[in-house]
Formats: sequence, C-alpha cells, structure tokens
Amino acid sequence: MTLQKPAPWTPPAAVPDVLTTPRLVIRRYRDGDERALNEAITLSRESLLPWLPWAKSSHLTLNETIHDLVRFRRESENLGEHDALVLGVFRRDTGALVGGSGFHTLKRDTHQGEIGYWTDARSRRQGFCTEATRWLISWMLTPQGEALRGADGREVPGWGFRRVEILCAGGNAASEGVPRKIGLRLEQQRVLDRWVDGVGWQDTLSWGILREEWDRDGHGVRGSRSDGVTE
Repeated sequence: MTLQKPAPWTPPAAVPDVLTTPRLVIRRYRDGDERALNEAITLSRESLLPWLPWAKSSHLTLNETIHDLVRFRRESENLGEHDALVLGVFRRDTGALVGGSGFHTLKRDTHQGEIGYWTDARSRRQGFCTEATRWLISWMLTPQGEALRGADGREVPGWGFRRVEILCAGGNAASEGVPRKIGLRLEQQRVLDRWVDGVGWQDTLSWGILREEWDRDGHGVRGSRSDGVTE
C-alpha cells in the first residue's frame, strides 16, 4: 500500500461562527462589539505590552477598532486567502468581553494552525483563557464533516486541523501558563531567538498536540481529566 500525502487544508464551506463553553461564548466579532473591544484593549494595554506588539499601535481610537473589526470579518469569510481567524471571548452570563483568541500562521500542507490569546486585565486569574483554549483546540481538531457539541448543546462544524501549536516568549509567564495547565507537550525551546522591546532577548517556547492525542469530549489531553474549566 502506497501512502499519499493529503491535499492541503482548506476551510469549511460554511465558516463556523460560535462555540459555547461552560462559562464563555467564543465567536467572530459583530457590529456593536467595537466599544467593548476598544475599552478592553485600552485598559489592558500596559499589561499586554511588551509581549503583544500590536497592543502598542493598534486600537488607539474607536475608529481604528471599527476598521479592524470590518477587516477581521472580511478575512474570516475568506480563509482560503488569509491566514488568521480572530475571535472574541465573552462571558455567557453577562455578555461581557473577557479577551480574544483565534488561530493564525496556518500551515495548509500539514493541516495545522497556531492559537493566540489575550485576556482583559479585569478578567484575569479566573481561568477564562485556559477554558477558551481547551475548547478552541477541540474545535480546531474536530474533522470537517463532523461536529463538536458546545456546552449549550448546539453542534458546530469542525475546522479539520490535525495539529495545533501554541508559541510564546519564555518570559511571558501568563501566556506560558496556559499550555502548561492544559498539559500540552513542550516540543521546542529556541534559546534567545527573539527580541522583546523593554525586556531583551527571550527564548521561544513551542507546544503542540495532535488530533489523536486530544480528547474532544473532555477537552484535554487523552488520559487526563478535565471538564474544560480551569480555575
């Protein structure tokens, strides 16, 4: 039997829109989200820096945020040409924005993508980022043609990735803590290979997980125990 490499990853015909977790709603941004997003980034800007360079020059005004949301929506509807899906993370009980997530740096030939995230300074230390990341991994690793059941019982189409990565600077303890809590495999530590303004040279840490290693029902590494919520 001769194995043939699969065709490059392509996005689902209908781009999935919303995933509900026990405490959160992960979804594409909509009209009306601009004020909450701009306020969250403005209030969190100092703590997002220096690790997220975009926080220095993006969303400085409400008009900039409005422009970016239009761009996010346009790119999400054309993932065949764009390499990122930007998602907002909101509380189920109040609807308040608690941060952002999504995937980027798509490697279509190997069917993988990298997860990124940030949390509003007012919503930290409550496990929201870890919870969102667990469920986003499950969503990304659900094959196309299959569905992932959200915490509200609704099924959402899978993205069809076979591998997920998370990268961060070694000095960014908060970001590093998410894949460690989830139990992802630390695959690489590139020593002092990135410059962070105000901090200096930093390592890059890289975690990964394969579809067959992930329990999409338990939202965790196979063999571990999790309900998808981490306090």
